[in-house]
Amino acid sequence: MNEENKNKEMKPDDVFNSIPSILAVDPTEEVNLTNNNEEIIELSNEDDTKEDIMQEQSNQGKNESDENLEIPSNSYTDEELLRAFIGVKYDKIAKLPFNFYGFLFPPFYMFYRKMFIQGIICFVVILIISTIFNNLFVPVLSCVICGFLMNKLYLIYAKREIQKIKKQKKDQSFFELRNICFSRGGTDKYLLIRGTIIVAIIIVVYMIITKLIGIDIIIPFV
Repeated sequence: MNEENKNKEMKPDDVFNSIPSILAVDPTEEVNLTNNNEEIIELSNEDDTKEDIMQEQSNQGKNESDENLEIPSNSYTDEELLRAFIGVKYDKIAKLPFNFYGFLFPPFYMFYRKMFIQGIICFVVILIISTIFNNLFVPVLSCVICGFLMNKLYLIYAKREIQKIKKQKKDQSFFELRNICFSRGGTDKYLLIRGTIIVAIIIVVYMIITKLIGIDIIIPFV
């Protein structure tokens, strides 16, 4: 038994001789390790590319949302610009068939709505018709007709002005176009005063001319 135990005991030389065999690495195992490392690197690269793609998509989504917030100039509707041009009375002017103020004072309402030239023409036409027929019923009938046509005439005027603004300001955004329509449309009390002064001058000159000629006339709105 002692001899067997002695044989089983390893000598120091045997221990030192066994160390290289323990430390030795199989070449196939080295290949496997390198392959595993390459696979890990490829997976990490794939994950990075996926993250980059997701980040690009999120950035594109943000850019699209920002573009949607800033409405380009070709995405507006004419109705929105028309509403900005007319102002708070848009619903009444666009829907009602009769304009009460346009019936009472047709040219003065046009002055108030910045239709200066149209107001002068309207007053001169009513004055000439009143002179030709020389009847009080004629200017009243003319005012009734103006009351029914006023909203339509103003809508035509507003749409033409909006088309001019769109041609002049092609590169402007929707918000800038809306602000321009708001400033150019609406009402103007100072223009009403100027129009009233011009109407008064026309009446005085017209009365002088008709007296020199010897014609009796009915002056409307006086």
